[in-house]
This record gives sequence, C-alpha cells and structure tokens, in this order.
Amino acid sequence: MVRGYKALNFNMKAIFGDGMHYEIGKWYEMDGKIELYKKGFHFCRKLEDMQRCYELFYSRLFELEADGEIIEASDTTKMVCSKIRLVREILPKEWQTEKNLLKILEIDGYVIRFIEKPTLGVQWEAIKQNGRAIQFIEEPTLEMQLEAVKQEGQAIQYIKNPTVEVQLEAVKQDERIIAFIENPAPEVLTYLQKKH
Repeated sequence: MVRGYKALNFNMKAIFGDGMHYEIGKWYEMDGKIELYKKGFHFCRKLEDMQRCYELFYSRLFELEADGEIIEASDTTKMVCSKIRLVREILPKEWQTEKNLLKILEIDGYVIRFIEKPTLGVQWEAIKQNGRAIQFIEEPTLEMQLEAVKQEGQAIQYIKNPTVEVQLEAVKQDERIIAFIENPAPEVLTYLQKKH
C-alpha cells in the first residue's frame, strides 16, 4: 500500500478523465489493465508535486491510500493505481505552507493572487517568476518594483506612482513602455530623447 495525494474539483469529482465522483473512506477499484496517463486512478506521491499536475487553488486536496497494481512515472511525480481510497481532506491551511507556496510560485507567479497575506519570500518568488505578479502585491518595495520591471517592463502599469528609477528601468527594457507611465519623470523623457 502507498500513501499519496489527489486533487478533485469542489464537488469531489475527478478533474481529468471521466469526472468520477469520490467519497472519503470508500475503496474504488479499476477493472482491467491500468496505464499511466490513460487508465487508472492517478495521484501524486508527494504533496509538493501536486502543483505540477493540478491547479491547487481551484481544487480540493485529499490524502489517499493506493493499492493493487501501482505504476510510477519516470519523473516520480505522478502515479497510477488500480485501487484507491481517500483518507481525508487536506485543508488549505495545511498545504499552504511557505515551502509549498514557493514551489508553486516557481511554476506560476500569478498564483499569488489567491494567497492571503503572502510573506515577503512568497512575494519575491512570484515577481521572479512573472513581473506582472506585482499587481497582486499590496505595497511592493522599491526592490520588488525594480525586479518586476526588469522581468517585464509592462509590469510598470501595475505600480502606483513609480519612482524615476523604476520608470527608467522599464523604458530601458522597451521604449514603448512610456505609454504605460501616467506622468513620466523629466529624466525619463530626457533619456528617451537622447536615444533618438
């Protein structure tokens, strides 16, 4: 028997495949031969691998027991089995740890919009992954603003009253960014004039 994790939609139905409905504590068995990504009950061995397979903020997460025939993917993130039982639901406060959130943000910085009161570390990881994630950070530091526009100049449109330094960094990325700056600083206009 193997322990693992599975995500279901909010109605406890499979997100992929046939939309099968699950209940906690009930064993389900697959008839016939199972095949990874094609037939069987799919799940992740580790909680931290879940974001690679499911959109966690649109799902309910469950701890499970897998039995019968079990096949593991070569990258070891996904598994399939012929027999499965949901043991318990994992509440958001249990899986939304700093460690898990940082791993999720490595894949998709926009996920920060679902996180209540993100820590500075979580905010930084979101911006490093996607500069536009700054729009979901209430009071980004100057360093965060600079990193966001270095990642993507258009991120400036989400920064309230950007400093001269932030404006200059954005237009250095792409001169057309000037269109997103409501009140360009004289230094920015001078910089652009010198370039032409």
